[in-house]
Amino acid sequence: MEDQGERDDLMRRMLAAVHKATAGDLTRTAGMWIIGQELGLDRRRTEDLAMILVAEGWVEIRSLSGALALTEEGLRLSGEPSDREAPPALALPVFLDRLESALPDLELETTIMADLRQDLATLQAQQKRSRPLPGVIEAALQALEAALAVSPAGTANELRAALAHLDRT
Repeated sequence: MEDQGERDDLMRRMLAAVHKATAGDLTRTAGMWIIGQELGLDRRRTEDLAMILVAEGWVEIRSLSGALALTEEGLRLSGEPSDREAPPALALPVFLDRLESALPDLELETTIMADLRQDLATLQAQQKRSRPLPGVIEAALQALEAALAVSPAGTANELRAALAHLDRT
């Protein structure tokens, strides 16, 4: 059984991990289970610590799949300055690689997943064109946004946040 000092240290580390994963942006979320794994915690301990952070008012749970977001108080206590400016724009190829690697975790219906894969393929094909078609890219990105919006996975929230700051050129 851990003592109070060990628990406090784990809470600080989890809060710092949420801050890092969200880049201090109160609108972004971080996956509770991923953070727990990174800290070497089992699922029960991860959930217990997250609930303590929620009870303290330092984080909020934004989805049933464990998407955690910092509160103003959590941001202040994380010891990191807030980056109130928009995060740097993410290049489309980098985003597409992230999306492709996250597909197994999105927990989407079969039809929605098939459509998402087609939209991903469309965007990848546009990247290979000498002159990508902006209208095609924008339509496919809107379709991705809609598919990610219905995913219960915390990863989908992170991808949607990245999509909001995507360099579409």
